Amino acid sequence: MSSENSIPLKALIATLVVGAGIWVFCVTLSSHLSGKAPANSAVRSPGSSAPSEAKAVGSLSPEIEQMEKELASDPGNIPLRLVYADRLTRAGAERGDAQVLMRAVESYLQVLELDQKNGSALLGLANVSFESGVFDRAAGYYRRYLLEKPDDLKANTDLALTLIQIKEDAEAIQILKRVISLAPKLFPARMGLALAYRVAGDTEGAIREAEEARVLAPDNEGKEMLERFLTELRSGESAVKQGAELESSAGILSRFFRNHQILGPKVVSIDFPDSGQAVVTLSDFPVSAMPEFARKKFEGNVREMLRSLSGPVTLRLVDVKTKERLMEFLPEER
Repeated sequence: MSSENSIPLKALIATLVVGAGIWVFCVTLSSHLSGKAPANSAVRSPGSSAPSEAKAVGSLSPEIEQMEKELASDPGNIPLRLVYADRLTRAGAERGDAQVLMRAVESYLQVLELDQKNGSALLGLANVSFESGVFDRAAGYYRRYLLEKPDDLKANTDLALTLIQIKEDAEAIQILKRVISLAPKLFPARMGLALAYRVAGDTEGAIREAEEARVLAPDNEGKEMLERFLTELRSGESAVKQGAELESSAGILSRFFRNHQILGPKVVSIDFPDSGQAVVTLSDFPVSAMPEFARKKFEGNVREMLRSLSGPVTLRLVDVKTKERLMEFLPEER
């Protein structure tokens, strides 16, 4: 069986039928297309920038340290800088280290300063942005890359998955249809199209594509996942809607932070002094070093989560060592 259809299904079963897992599903499909499993502690949102290249990444590996020394004396070496950025991206994902990931972004950007059409740099930035949840930027980089490499099926699929996230469902559907016309047996594209139809509100289209994908499922587990997806579609009841009705505000808030790709490993405790307050204690979360775009993205996601709660909650993020208040979110008017 083709490796293109050997998807890590356990990671999908719990996310495919849950709307809140659409991003996870898209990332998993993208990783599958590249033949790589998602990192266990992948950095999905670049949260801070490193004060110096050596301090941020010099201790990661002798290979990276050697490349840093070579680039210091030969900063215009594009092939070396691309390898360096790739190694940093992998290391940042494996360690869950936002500072390392930001160094990778900076290195890719330095390549584009020398060669604005460099496909490897554009694709690297697109992939990092996509897995970081910065979908508008990811879409822009994928589009620039595809101007140079229009026949790259994986990049086309990733662009479509990105567009699903920013509510550009119609274009995502068009792109995935084109990919499928060129690769009819590409399981992730079929499932991506089913997801796009579902997000767009076209239940019939989602069912049709999921049924087409059924014969492409790599094993029994994949078929079972599809059956569950189809059952949800046909019943007209979303697992997310059902869960939101049953789950407490404390459960939703706790799940948001403990499952967060950046903050999850940094959460020390989550406390609820009363029904209207929540305190999340974090270790090593340098808010002051966050790039502005990343901070705005994070704050927007938090506010969206808070709006889904059954009642108003004041949320505070606190540093475990200094007890300093890192961020505070006051209830919005409803």
